Amino acid sequence: MKIITSKIWEAYCRNNPYLKSFGIKVNEKPIELEAKVIYPAELVYDRKVFCQRDDETFQFLPPNKTKFFKPAEVQKIVVINFDDAIENPDDLKTFCEKLYTKCSDNGMTMTTQPDTWTRLSLPSEEIGKLELRMRDFKRQNVTIIIGVTKEKKPTVHDVLKYFEATLGIPTLHIHIDTAKHFINERGDAKTVKNVIRKLNPKCGGINFIVQLMEFYKANRIVPCSVKPVSEILFEETQFIAFEMIHEFAGPLFNQSQRTFDEEPTFVGCSYSLELATDLGGFNYLQEFNQYKLKNVKSKLEECLNHYNTAVGRFPKTVVVFRTGSEDELDRVREEIVHMKKALEDKNIKLIVLIVEKTSHFRIFPTGAQQNVISGTVIDDTITTPDFYQFYLVSQTVDKGTARPIKYTVAVNDPGWKFNVLYNLTYFLACGHQVSYQSPAVPNVVYAAENLAKRCRNNFLTHRKLGKLETTITRVLANYDDLNERKHDKELDGHMVDEISRVLNENALKRRNFWA
Repeated sequence: MKIITSKIWEAYCRNNPYLKSFGIKVNEKPIELEAKVIYPAELVYDRKVFCQRDDETFQFLPPNKTKFFKPAEVQKIVVINFDDAIENPDDLKTFCEKLYTKCSDNGMTMTTQPDTWTRLSLPSEEIGKLELRMRDFKRQNVTIIIGVTKEKKPTVHDVLKYFEATLGIPTLHIHIDTAKHFINERGDAKTVKNVIRKLNPKCGGINFIVQLMEFYKANRIVPCSVKPVSEILFEETQFIAFEMIHEFAGPLFNQSQRTFDEEPTFVGCSYSLELATDLGGFNYLQEFNQYKLKNVKSKLEECLNHYNTAVGRFPKTVVVFRTGSEDELDRVREEIVHMKKALEDKNIKLIVLIVEKTSHFRIFPTGAQQNVISGTVIDDTITTPDFYQFYLVSQTVDKGTARPIKYTVAVNDPGWKFNVLYNLTYFLACGHQVSYQSPAVPNVVYAAENLAKRCRNNFLTHRKLGKLETTITRVLANYDDLNERKHDKELDGHMVDEISRVLNENALKRRNFWA
């Protein structure tokens, strides 16, 4: 640790002209303090097959022949072979057969044989025909469309995901190299497994659930002293996350040019349903870069109503992870006022944690290691004394230095003890349905980030396909009086609301978007 911190001090602090200009002195000696290391969750697959994390690799590797906790039922599959990425028709046939076998091996119910699957060759320059094709596939009750391409991130990818949202049919894009792992049955077995782990949630399944480790039970250790973890994770609580992507502050719509000069703010919202690893979600646009969630009351109600539909009742507690920073605490408290309005007639208690993913703190262990291990928690000394905070390292980093995530508790109505909060946060990070290691943030935060990115990509694709002009014309016709008076901000609001409606008109309710 001493060598690492000395290098950082020499490189960034010792002769830093900006620090010198303001008379800021930096002590070469780092802050030393004790940290906690908490145990991860245990993963549960079908037939109560338990999977614990390997202490050396920090990976969750289920035993061979393990089936998913809730295998999906797959009816019809369409494989679109873009630009003849799989050149040999026999190889395409083999790919379908091997995909069928791997899905069945993981417990998925395959109601149709691979020789009945639709195999379509489509040149990328004919991407305009994709909408009509996908509409037809939806009428045929196709479960999922798999697109195989020669390029890793072609235009086809964004168009597939755009129509997934606007038409309401799941898609999965894979590269030809990945398809070859199925065809040749050699190479990285994890690549094949990853495809199946993505495919199952997209078709409505759940790969695994998270629960209290048997280690805790055997040794009578209770990390959460308020109530059993299983009760919090599965029976009473809904977890919700909001993520925003900002680009520009000011009026978005140029009325004279009838175009968007800049990008709006994109919001992703993910939430748990009956199980903490069963996720729903949606995304939407906001007109101003004000770093404040718009219509948060109605958005929270949407999450609660889907939970009520799935479970048959409302949760007793809602835990909201809201990405941002400690500096936004006052703004978040304004949002909390509206959140509580959505909960007040349902007797639901609220917890809100601000998730700061860009913290400048770095945590180094004593000794020669560069990174602390996954599960490291610090909740004193370097935290702000005015409210409860903790730093949590959930991820395992092979290269570079792990960035700890800073969590600030903005409200804690049920009065959960702090060890409950950081244990649950870590357990949720273990709930990522595809990764073999826990990522840096809880699964709902990870999914919300993906939904925000998807929202932006869908907006850009909406514009590239020439559909944005149609939306603009419709809004201007409906709000002609605002256009004449040039009420920029109000018109912006109507614009982004209408675009959000169009982009999510047939969006899937259960959105386990892991890829």
